[in-house]
Order: sequence, then C-alpha cells, then structure tokens
Amino acid sequence: MKRNSYDTSLKHLVRLGLTDAIPTELYALLSSSNISRWKNEDEAKYFGYGLNSLNHAANEKYDLFYKVAQSERLQQNLECYFKLVKVFQSAIALSSTCQKIFYDSRSEIVDAIQEVKPILGLKKAVSFLGFSTTSFHNWMLETKVKCIHSYFEVCNRIRPNQLSRDEVNTLRDLLTSDEFRCWPISSIVFHAQRERILSVGLSTFYKYAKLLGISRPRFKKPKHKIGIRASAPNEKWHMDITKFKILGKEYSIYIIMDNFSRYILNWGVHHSVSGEYMRDLLKKAISRFEPKDAQLIADGGSENNNIYVDELLTTNPNTLTKLIAQKDISFSNSMVEAINKILKYNYLFPFGITSLQFLLKQLEFAINDYNNKRPHFSLKGSTPLEVFNNTPWDRSAINLQFEQARLDRLAINRKNVCKGCE
Repeated sequence: MKRNSYDTSLKHLVRLGLTDAIPTELYALLSSSNISRWKNEDEAKYFGYGLNSLNHAANEKYDLFYKVAQSERLQQNLECYFKLVKVFQSAIALSSTCQKIFYDSRSEIVDAIQEVKPILGLKKAVSFLGFSTTSFHNWMLETKVKCIHSYFEVCNRIRPNQLSRDEVNTLRDLLTSDEFRCWPISSIVFHAQRERILSVGLSTFYKYAKLLGISRPRFKKPKHKIGIRASAPNEKWHMDITKFKILGKEYSIYIIMDNFSRYILNWGVHHSVSGEYMRDLLKKAISRFEPKDAQLIADGGSENNNIYVDELLTTNPNTLTKLIAQKDISFSNSMVEAINKILKYNYLFPFGITSLQFLLKQLEFAINDYNNKRPHFSLKGSTPLEVFNNTPWDRSAINLQFEQARLDRLAINRKNVCKGCE
C-alpha cells in the first residue's frame, strides 16, 4: 500500500491551529493520528522553519480576517462604521464651521496625520478629512516651522502676500495711537493711504486688527435702570398721547393707565392735540376709579400741561398730583409709551386702518383684549384687569397641573404603537 505524503503547509496550518483554513473535504481525509502528531511535533525538524515565525503576525491577521468573515455581527458593525464615516466626511465638506475648527486645530491634525501616514499614506489620510495634501504641507509649515522674518512666524515663502514685519508694526501703532482714538478704522485707513504711511486696504486693517487682538475703544451707553414702579393699584397713573395717520390725516390717541397693573383706565381719539379733551378723559377716570393721593405722571406736552388739566386737579384735591417726567422726577414716561407701541404695532398697523370709524372700532377691540384677555409676562400671567382688581391669576396649582399633564402625556404616547415600535 502506497503511503501518502503531506504538504508541509498543511502540517503548518494544523500545528498553528488554523484548521478552519483547510477545506472541509481535505480535512476529513486526515487521520486523527496524523493531526495529533503534527500538533505536537517540533517545528525545528523542518529546514527553514524560521520562516514560520516571520509569518506568525500574518497568520494572526489572517485569523482576524477569517473571524470577521465568519461573523455576521462584526460585518454589520463594520458597515455601520463605514456609513458613519461617509456621513461625517459629507458633513465636514459642507460645513464652514468644521473647516474653521480644522484650521484652528491644524497643529494637532498635522501630528495625527504624521502618525498614520506610514500606514494609510498621506493622500488617503488627508482626503478622509476633506482637504488636500497642499493644505497639509502648508499647515505643517505654519505650525511646525517658525519663520523669524514674519510677525506671526508664518513662512514668508509660503505666504508671500502677508504684510512684512515693519508693516504690521506700523499698522499696530496706528490702531493703538491716542491720536486716532476717536477715529473709526476706516478713517485711519484713509489717513494711512493719504499720507503714504501704509498702502493696504480696509479689509486688511480689519483682518490684522483681529489677528493682533486689537479692539477699538467703544463707549457703551449704560443700561437703563428699572423705571418707576407702584406698589399697589391706583398709586401711580400715567397719561400720554400718540399720533396715528389715516390716509395722510393725523389723529391723536389719548391713553390714561395705571402703573401697577398696566390697566388702561381711559382712552380716546381726537383730531388734534387738545388739553380740553385730555381733561375730559381724566375727569371720567377720576370719577370712576377714585384715586387717593396718587401721582399722575406725564411728559411736557401741551395736552398734559394746560389750564384745563391743572384746574381739574385743583378742584379735585387729594386725588392726583401731577409730576412731569424727567423734570419733577428723574424717570421718563416710558410705561405708557410702551402701551402706545403695543397698541399701534400689535393691533393697528397690521390691520391697515383706512378710516376714523375703523380706528375707533379697532381700538375698542384692542383695549378690551389688552385689559381683559391678554395674559402679561410682566404680570406673571395675569391680565391687567385681574391685577387692578387685586385678583391675580392663582399659580399655586400650576405644578400639579404640569405633573398631571405629564402623566397623561405618557399614558397617551405609550398607547400609540407605530411600525417602528413593533
């Protein structure tokens, strides 16, 4: 009987435990005694066995690839990673923000590419991040090579259009000079051009000012302090007028309001600025709401400061004391001016008022809506009428209301089953 001879590579696969790499039909023909002997024999008996150790790493990688090929789960994971990488590459290619982040982090990116370059190659490494090899080389020079001739240590040969060190110093001196403290940058630029001090454009000045961290001194108007505030209804009143045009004809809208509640106490429309008309509106408001030792804040307009209004206040002592805003008191009459703005921009302008009748009808609706229905943020959700009547909206149950709504929401949403939930 002829004795079989076996290929050394077959013995080698058995000895390394890589029997999965042997075709099933061939492996079935091997006797158990041969398999046992090959697993236990000394590989030194084979001339050139050292090549096996050199290929050991390759065998390990082969084993890894084989495991991946046999595992559907690993293949799915790899597919997911590749999809995410593809989406990431598309996103960074379209995003200017990502490009800026890359540029700001170019030193770290250069280090990372240098590390993976021997394995991936430079072209693949930079294309993954969405920029060119030229950009990589420029970034490497900018971050790793410091040029002594450049103010910002950026290679002059790579960036030959950058300002010279002397030009940057001149630009910096111009921007920080007390002589030009009150000038805008545009004026400094024209001065430098006219006097031939520096021949650069406005955009270059702005760019280098940013690079140098120079910000021009700008005066900021101090924030307004909180205006005058009452501590209870009928403590402080405001009155004012605002103009409104209808087809070229001007009308005056008169407003009297309570400071504490923002409630509009009385209003009217007149074809002119009239002290008598303001007196009549004020008289009705005093009769209806009966203020006691309250303040009446008004501006210096003739509709507020006239013999008619003054006579009314004199004949009704202990009701209202008139104070002129920014004269008798330091505060302005801004609260009623804010009401005027709300009425005009929320209720009048959007509706295209074309007649006096339309204006009166719309104002009647607007003031009723504003006073009685519209919750106010400054009043913590109450309406002006509620606050004026000392019956503000009760918020004590709001937390319980929110919690119950949350529980109801959970119950409803958990009942809804879509195809994605099944």
